[in-house]
Amino acid sequence: MHKKSDSFDTFSIIYTLKSCFKLHNVVLNKHLHAHIIKLGFNSNVYVATSLLNAYVGASFGDACKLFDEMPERNTVTWNTMIARYSRLRDVEKANFVFREMPEGDLTSWSTMIAAYVSRHNYKRGLSLFRDMVINKGLNADEVAAGGVLTDC
Repeated sequence: MHKKSDSFDTFSIIYTLKSCFKLHNVVLNKHLHAHIIKLGFNSNVYVATSLLNAYVGASFGDACKLFDEMPERNTVTWNTMIARYSRLRDVEKANFVFREMPEGDLTSWSTMIAAYVSRHNYKRGLSLFRDMVINKGLNADEVAAGGVLTDC
């Protein structure tokens, strides 16, 4: 596209970044990141979140740096970081990001519950589940309920 001078839009960039996720190629991600900045798309939250997702699979350090530098974050942005810390079994960092999040959704809560349960901290997982249902008024889905039922 670039060599043919085709115009770029948000969607073409997002789909390009999505295809990069499975490649786990840091050099390619950095190359695309530079082009995104050059084209002025770095302030678009959807593009930045897609770039974050590409970095998460290839270089989590670069993902953390990008996350810290993002001027705007959406729920998917926050959940991407929470999920990655959870997969890395760093529940405390996942919880830190979760607590910094302006407003968590069901995915955020379910991810944190599952993270605690997977680390055998059933009491904390159950406590989060109660908080989610009673204080936040969120209805549990299969993931959240399944995480808590593991405790029983």
